[in-house]
Amino acid sequence: MGKFVYDFEEGNRDLKDLLGGKGANLAEMTNLGLPVPPGFTITTDACREYLRTGELPGGLDRQVGEHLATLEAKMGRRLGDSGDPLLVSVRSGAKFSMPGMMETVLNVGLTDSSVAGLAAQAGGDERFAWDSYRRLIQMFGKTVCDVPGEEFEHALDDAKLAAGTRDDLGLDAAALRGLVGRYKEIFREHTGRDFPQDPREQLGPVRHRVHHRARQAVDAADPGRQADRGGRVRHRHAPRRRGRHRPGRGAAAGQRRTAGAADVPDVRPVAGARAADPGCRRVAIAAQGILTSRGGKTSHAAVVARGMGKTCVCGADDLDVNLHKGQFTVDGHVVSEGDVISVDGTTGRVYLGAVPVQPSPVVQYFEGTLDAAADPLVSAVHRILTHADATRRLKVRTNADTGEDAARARRFGAQGIGLCRTEHMFLGERRALVERLILAGTPQERDAALAELLPLQRDDFVELFRQMRDLPVTVRLIDPPLHEFLPPLEDLAVKVAVAEERGQDPGHDKDLLDAVRRMHEENPMLGLRGVRLGLVIPGLFAMQVRAIVEAAAQVDGARPEIMVPLVGAVQELETIRAEAEKIIGEHDVDVKIGTMIEVPRAALTAGDIAQAADFFSFGTNDLTQMGWGFSRDDVEGAFFWRYLELGIFGVSPFESIDRDGVGRLVRIAVDEGRAARPELHFGVCGEHGGDPESVHFFHEVGLDYVSCSPFRVPVARLEAGRAAVAEQSTSDTR
Repeated sequence: MGKFVYDFEEGNRDLKDLLGGKGANLAEMTNLGLPVPPGFTITTDACREYLRTGELPGGLDRQVGEHLATLEAKMGRRLGDSGDPLLVSVRSGAKFSMPGMMETVLNVGLTDSSVAGLAAQAGGDERFAWDSYRRLIQMFGKTVCDVPGEEFEHALDDAKLAAGTRDDLGLDAAALRGLVGRYKEIFREHTGRDFPQDPREQLGPVRHRVHHRARQAVDAADPGRQADRGGRVRHRHAPRRRGRHRPGRGAAAGQRRTAGAADVPDVRPVAGARAADPGCRRVAIAAQGILTSRGGKTSHAAVVARGMGKTCVCGADDLDVNLHKGQFTVDGHVVSEGDVISVDGTTGRVYLGAVPVQPSPVVQYFEGTLDAAADPLVSAVHRILTHADATRRLKVRTNADTGEDAARARRFGAQGIGLCRTEHMFLGERRALVERLILAGTPQERDAALAELLPLQRDDFVELFRQMRDLPVTVRLIDPPLHEFLPPLEDLAVKVAVAEERGQDPGHDKDLLDAVRRMHEENPMLGLRGVRLGLVIPGLFAMQVRAIVEAAAQVDGARPEIMVPLVGAVQELETIRAEAEKIIGEHDVDVKIGTMIEVPRAALTAGDIAQAADFFSFGTNDLTQMGWGFSRDDVEGAFFWRYLELGIFGVSPFESIDRDGVGRLVRIAVDEGRAARPELHFGVCGEHGGDPESVHFFHEVGLDYVSCSPFRVPVARLEAGRAAVAEQSTSDTR
């Protein structure tokens, strides 16, 4: 019988293979005298034995019992003591971090009889105690006994509805006590037994389950074959908490507020969902329409829908979505997977069944399949847009990455492309070439990968220039971090672990894993991206510039503009410009070179940057994120509703431009850039380019054009005309 359990005081950071990364680091911190709560770690050897035999190794229970007794002695508390209970957390882990692959159960040891004792430990905070208990039942049920997590979420939603609150913190101790009762009923319904009231009865299955989930994790990397790779289970005393408990990110993610329908006309049958997964663009492509119970106008679902011309209603929070059962409920009506509903993206209404629909005559008019005189509404749209086009000063471009999008945008009235995201051209089968570029160990290997990408990029640009012949096409050089083109860290870690444990060569997966770890960043949005990629990776931007120039040389009437992203200092732009001009000089092509103003420092030093730029294009999405310190993908659902209720802002700054803050940065950059270089051109290519209120602001500050998704081009044309009329009216009354 081997040693399967190590106290935190016994290990060190060099034992990651045996104790896992977290266990080894906790041991190291303990040795350094840092205030680490007492605890112990079950080794990867124990997990390997479980994976090999399907049974916990002999002697493990005795060793765990001995260390648990030591833990009780150190804490002066006893597991199961009703008056002064000891609670522990059980966490799984591995040598390397594997987000999403491991399991955690907190507050193990809490029972009906010890809730009052926990409240006493917390200074009489009964709410904290009952909330901790309901979380234990939820985690134990979901993780250990496979109780569907949605069941607990629905019960929580019901409790908040009964209490008249949308916030978990709005549930008092009595409400949480009732919720605990409901959670225990759910547990009994799915397991056929009561929630265990013996703390050691809780601890045993938890320990067994996290080992079992370790097996599932590695089996997932190699279906049909039993894995044999060690994980780690760590027991740690749960430290005493005082004060009001605040839920973690997962709990807070449930609070949402309706922000209305996305601005896309049409009514079509759709399928409903709780929320849109930012990674599920392919689902949006397949869908006739999108309906979510969460999110808002600037959520991922709405942004994708607008760009694709899909009917979309986000934030319909009266929907009770049950993903486990494949259904949602609203006003007593149950709609199951496979049922047909109809969604009106203009009014936000949702109908049961298939409502008679017909193609929008306005969209048909813009697509060129319906004459303006054929329909009174279309005729009115034609007249007002014709007047707006004759009146407006702002030009309207589009954000497009494909020939199809470019052609549609031109039919809708776009006067060029204001943003072509070249990173979208690296997806699909081309991802393998990007992998080769990242993994290149020599300049020759790097150059070979770039050489294969060059003709593919060139063909893409040829198509764009043909569709936008005689109109400007602004091509943004690659912006996101390169590791976004690689597989997820956790997937690679599991594949490599499975192969190595079996004595197999992980091959390419090992190289990818090393690259992902090497390139990992805590905050990728502020890391190696944009202009920094062009400065650090030789030949990357040069390949893109050459593809643009060679494509332009093949198309009569091509008007390419090269945009360098994320510039914060003029020296960055000067360096990239010098490299680009050498390539441009090899061809008889006129190419403008400019930059995105999306970093606050760029706006504040616009006068300097203007000396090296032919144009500025404001990336208001990132400028808003950095100006406010917000992450758009995280904050809207988490707390924007509260900001709106308190009047901190009247509308999301990602929906309409923040005139006083972000807008001031735009105004400074325009004024100082134009003062330094009068011929400088200015545009905007963020989501705000299609927002009516923002279009008026961009007119006021003197931009030359706005750029937006194809289906928002007509709206931008109209609002640009209205802005010009409003300016004339103001001048006439002075």
